[in-house]
Amino acid sequence: MTFDLDVLREQVGYIDVDPYAVAAHALRYGTPGALDLLALMATDGRDGYAPVQAAADAFATTGALPSGLDARAVGALAQALIGKHHRPGGSYDASARMHRLAHAIGSLDDQPTGFAKLLVQTQLAAGAHAELDALLVATPGLVDEHLAWIVRTDRLRDDLEAWSASFGEIFAEGQAPVRIGAGEGRPFDRLEATEAVRLSSGVHDPLVTVVMSVYGADESLLTAVRSIVEQTYPHLELLVVDDCSPAEHTAAIDAVADLDPRIRVLRMPENGGTYRVRNHALAQARGELVTFQDSDDWSHPERLARQVAALQARPGAVASLSSWVRMTPDLVLNRVGYAATRVNASSMMFRREPVVARLGGFDTVRKDADSEFRDRLAATYGEEALVVLPDVLAVAQLTADSLSRDDFAFGWWAPTREAYGAAYGHWHDRIRRGVASPVLDPSAARPFPAPATFVDRVPEPVTCDVAYLSDWRVGINRYDAAPRRVRALLDAGLDVHAGQAVNLRHAYRTRRETVPEIRDLRADRGLGWLVWTEPVHARLTVVDSAELLMFPRSAADVRLTTERLVVVAGSSPRVPARGWTLYDPATVERNGRELFGVDVEWWPAHAGVADALRAAGATTTVLPPRSVAVADHGLARPSVVSRPPVVGAARLEKIGKNRLPGAQLVRYLPVDGAYAVRVLDDDEVVPKLFRKNPVPPSWTIVTGVPLDVFAADADVFAGYAPDAWGDGVTWPMASALAAGAVLIVDPRHRPVLGDAAVYATPDEARATLDALTSDPASFAAQRERGDAFVRSQLDPAAFAAYVRSLAWPS
Repeated sequence: MTFDLDVLREQVGYIDVDPYAVAAHALRYGTPGALDLLALMATDGRDGYAPVQAAADAFATTGALPSGLDARAVGALAQALIGKHHRPGGSYDASARMHRLAHAIGSLDDQPTGFAKLLVQTQLAAGAHAELDALLVATPGLVDEHLAWIVRTDRLRDDLEAWSASFGEIFAEGQAPVRIGAGEGRPFDRLEATEAVRLSSGVHDPLVTVVMSVYGADESLLTAVRSIVEQTYPHLELLVVDDCSPAEHTAAIDAVADLDPRIRVLRMPENGGTYRVRNHALAQARGELVTFQDSDDWSHPERLARQVAALQARPGAVASLSSWVRMTPDLVLNRVGYAATRVNASSMMFRREPVVARLGGFDTVRKDADSEFRDRLAATYGEEALVVLPDVLAVAQLTADSLSRDDFAFGWWAPTREAYGAAYGHWHDRIRRGVASPVLDPSAARPFPAPATFVDRVPEPVTCDVAYLSDWRVGINRYDAAPRRVRALLDAGLDVHAGQAVNLRHAYRTRRETVPEIRDLRADRGLGWLVWTEPVHARLTVVDSAELLMFPRSAADVRLTTERLVVVAGSSPRVPARGWTLYDPATVERNGRELFGVDVEWWPAHAGVADALRAAGATTTVLPPRSVAVADHGLARPSVVSRPPVVGAARLEKIGKNRLPGAQLVRYLPVDGAYAVRVLDDDEVVPKLFRKNPVPPSWTIVTGVPLDVFAADADVFAGYAPDAWGDGVTWPMASALAAGAVLIVDPRHRPVLGDAAVYATPDEARATLDALTSDPASFAAQRERGDAFVRSQLDPAAFAAYVRSLAWPS
């Protein structure tokens, strides 16, 4: 995908988000055009990416500092260049140079926490050792103790004795020192600890079963096995389970049983993956405690002893975990964006009988079930029942063919990992609330959906009636109505898959959970979830708003195909009063074709939008105008105005440039006590709008209440939507009408709402409100007009019927 720089310049003026949020979006989705967009943010709209990278290259070679650059945006651009989608040739060189430029033109105070770490790690990864030394000298305190250890140790790899001395510093005081032993073979396979002594609690030492899954056999298998039989804790059995390896590996796997009488070799009848192996081994285990060891990693000889001791010290605990240090087979610790140590999921040691009785087994997916099991333990027993030791008690190999290594990069998770974590997380939430059993029976249906490629190596093709794309993240109020539209389609019997898309204006540096409504529909109603890297074919794909296709994910990661692609245009492409371009029709059309292979068809909310689309450059089909809004018709309400009248408002915009400060908010919400004003929002949005003055005493701030419940208590709803939401029917407007409130909105919504609402600018709102609430007959008539609109225009069944007609045109 290519972007016109003029289009990007218009977006810079509109999106109003921190450059690092744009960088996070680029890292997660591989967004084409993101580097140019960040460069424009860095140059006040002058230049795209190429000139900024040229400036960074020139600074690297000549030391000449360019002028007119924003340090924070340059830092964000440097961060985006770390990403797997944007790193030229897989090299960190460009990011390293851009980081140095950002540091030279600004200060660490201009950058977020973590910039200094990335500055150093990219230099190390790019082999820019002289530049790194200069940075460390010029900026005392640039690195913390852990990063200093990574830098020092990685640069000693040519001297194994010195490397061993430095590497050993990561282990806890009192642990046996670790070094690279003498001999032939890869350094990793010569890891050893000296002077290891047994740690004993002086009480009963339970038998520990260690389970090791193996497929194929190389030298690392012997390394892993030796690290277990050399444990200072002697009361163990090691179950080496061959996951139906090719016949040429049978003899080598059988041979490990000769290393120690405590080893048993078991065989799976067919290849099923690590977690089928673990379930099989749990049935064969004799130990009171069970833990695991990966077949290509190394455990410190004190690992089992320390984890057993932790459980003995906490009789109420059900499991213990320890940490590991991760490195490549050639001893590289630096992985840009990551610490070298973390909690070791495979180190989990638990009390076998009570845990298996209560939880059942591992999920038999191909990846990530150790994390699911650990999180299910915590959901069932509470986090306090898991003892997490800070001790580094294992060394993991980051090999090129690891099942997990290619699933994670800085700022990016594989879509399959995200989908799996979100699905089991929802089940775990129900376990915590006591409304779901924690038992996972591997022979029964999985209690949550899993990505197809996690279940089968070559899954069956998936088809559906409708793929519905929206932003399903919590707190993105612009798209609150989308779950109700999806439910309408499911109610109509359509097979629907939901797909996550993002409007760049709502980009955030941190990840957000999926809204509960969609998680419930996935769990209870069979709503499918688009895992973008897995093949799905839809008869019809509906995109909930055009902005979602302005900066989409990389087409290389999309395997959704479709027969029709319909993009909802709930508002006109431009907001002339603000000078904003919400979306560029030509860009949306090009991105739609590159992502899905078919032309965009536009679904305009009203005739004015249809005209605006054509005027702004839309060239593909524009369907007949029709509102996309839906709402459930509420119960009949008496047409009597409360005394004092209740005025409601909800879901105020949080984006800075379009957020109303308190001084403007009071223009359309009364402050004098003649009305009871109630405002529904979250995150303390309203108090933040009144930083200089207190919230009016007649206002009540409401949180944690569903919008329809909130609206049912309002006589009048002030539905003043942010300009960036366009001129369509918003979810607060639809919910208020459905709940029986009279709606006052800005005149720009007249083309779609007609006589269902009362229109007033913010300055006219008070006079309009007074006139409306003082005339019972007019109030009752307006309420009836709103009710008629809900029944005729917002009917969910009619919406579903129209979508069905798009999927199966006559």
